[in-house]
Amino acid sequence: MVFFNNLFWFRKIYKNTNIKIEFFLNQLSKTYFVIFLILGLIPSITFEGMSLDYN
Repeated sequence: MVFFNNLFWFRKIYKNTNIKIEFFLNQLSKTYFVIFLILGLIPSITFEGMSLDYN
């Protein structure tokens, strides 16, 4: 009985950590997406500014 009880607790803990890890990865991917979006926008903005200055 003790073994099964431990197994149950282990599965419960594993499930909780798994959910946390998925949430963390989801947040991380969103953050990376925003960073890449900003990095993609910065050069276009600066080049627009430069071309306006030259004209």
